[in-house]
Amino acid sequence: MLSPLTQIAITLLHDIAMHEPHEAIGHCTSPEELRYIYTRLEQKGMICRKEKATEKANEKATEDADADTYTTCSYKLCRPLCEISLLEVLEAINGHLNCNHPTSEAFYTRYGKMAQKLGVVNYITRLYLSEIKLIDC
Repeated sequence: MLSPLTQIAITLLHDIAMHEPHEAIGHCTSPEELRYIYTRLEQKGMICRKEKATEKANEKATEDADADTYTTCSYKLCRPLCEISLLEVLEAINGHLNCNHPTSEAFYTRYGKMAQKLGVVNYITRLYLSEIKLIDC
């Protein structure tokens, strides 16, 4: 139901909140996608860069921006994770919900309470879409 990009954005936000690096994301996501996600989340005020301890560290980070700038350790949340909504994440990354299939058990297992709410959204969306006939379009 959530696009891969949305799932990655959610994982990054959780990792930033927990102060944990998530190296596995780098293996399944292109550097361009990661840069896009970090940039959009930062522009929308959900995350911001951590301040460096010294000016020298800032200079090095500027010179070597691609190597280490886009990691969960380089960012902090601008507000608590419990105050960031799925809608905000979707809007930030221009994401969408995929309501083309019923919600799977794996999705419920992975996302818990959020999956329960999205399952209802998915069901209602699918119900309404099934009632829209092409003759009405």
